[in-house]
Amino acid sequence: MILLWGLPGDDPFDAVSRELARRGAAVAILDQRRALDQRIELEISAGLGGAVWLGEQRLALDEVTALYSRVYSARQIKHVAAAGRRAPGECRAPAGKWWHRSPCRSRR
Repeated sequence: MILLWGLPGDDPFDAVSRELARRGAAVAILDQRRALDQRIELEISAGLGGAVWLGEQRLALDEVTALYSRVYSARQIKHVAAAGRRAPGECRAPAGKWWHRSPCRSRR
């Protein structure tokens, strides 16, 4: 599963999404505009795992084989910024830490 993390409607994000669809790739989209409806659960034991919740949909992190991350600052998304310092957008660091310790890697 390839996880696309960012803002659908952003031209580069949409281009990647279209190309993956054309290739028939399994894709999940973590829409940054829905940050207030999302959560990340990390499990730390012999390895690092957990899940991303996209509303009611659960995506196990061990199913993610690749990540395309084109995230914006939470301050740039008005309703997330308005939610204040405790908004999920402030939780970006733990997600980044998970990603850098996971067996799959992002290409930039």
